[in-house]
Amino acid sequence: MNTPNRSQSAAPTPTGGTDPTRPDPAIVPPVDVIEDASGITLYADLPGVSREKLNLQVESDTLTIEAESALSVPEGLTSSHTEVGLARFRRVFTLSKELDTER
Repeated sequence: MNTPNRSQSAAPTPTGGTDPTRPDPAIVPPVDVIEDASGITLYADLPGVSREKLNLQVESDTLTIEAESALSVPEGLTSSHTEVGLARFRRVFTLSKELDTER
């Protein structure tokens, strides 16, 4: 694996359009990468993300991890302070040419 890339999708503008030069706001999750004889395993820190909200995509030599968390406030309560306001994660890796992306 090589160095991670920045998000490539367009961000919304204050007027409601999109600006293709600005990536969508997203948290870049920390990822541990372990390589052994059986392959490469990634452990991404994605709190509050269910399997249904996790999207892994391999296209050419790029691995994209995207996810949305479901951190909701219980009914009848209101949040007085939020440390992490974004509920979206995104991390992009450039894969080595020697890696078999079919496995």
